[in-house]
Amino acid sequence: MKQTQTFFFHFLNWCPGALGLFLRKRFFPQLFGQCGNNVLFGRFICARNPKQIFIGDHVVVSDRVTLDAGPDHTQEPKTAIHIKDHVFIGIETTIKSLSAPVTLGPGANLSSYCRLLANTPIEIGSDTLLAAYCQIGAESKNTQTSAQGIIIGSGCWLGVRVKVQKSVMVGKGTIVGAHANVSKSIPHSTIATGSPAKPIRKR
Repeated sequence: MKQTQTFFFHFLNWCPGALGLFLRKRFFPQLFGQCGNNVLFGRFICARNPKQIFIGDHVVVSDRVTLDAGPDHTQEPKTAIHIKDHVFIGIETTIKSLSAPVTLGPGANLSSYCRLLANTPIEIGSDTLLAAYCQIGAESKNTQTSAQGIIIGSGCWLGVRVKVQKSVMVGKGTIVGAHANVSKSIPHSTIATGSPAKPIRKR
């Protein structure tokens, strides 16, 4: 029976077109710890330890997205992915809860090829936009503990290829220019650019 189920879900993951969208919308929710109403799943999605992934209402998970909530045997909240209502996750974006949780606030929009790598907690605020190829966190283990982790405030806009590698806070309503490297916290309602990123003026 288990082999039959595995084959069925592999088929759903591959199935193209409107039929595939319908079937995934109907059957994929049972894989996750929680899955709300009207969630759309693209093709070739990789979900590791899906019972530690919690998805709200009206979420879009695009093609070839990876959602990795840690080892399959992990049942602790320290490794979990929380996706709130009205979130959009773009093509080939990767979200990994390496040793800490990831939270995407309501209305957050992650463009294509973004990478969220949580060795300390990552929190993306509501209605925040990450342009393509943004990277939040790092793959390597962080030897310094931080209760704060990385916090991107609500209503922020991070340009193409922005990197946030340390335990910093980007304030609410802040814009970070393309290719910036954020290594220190940035105040609310600020425009910041450069590597390392520095505030240049208020919005």
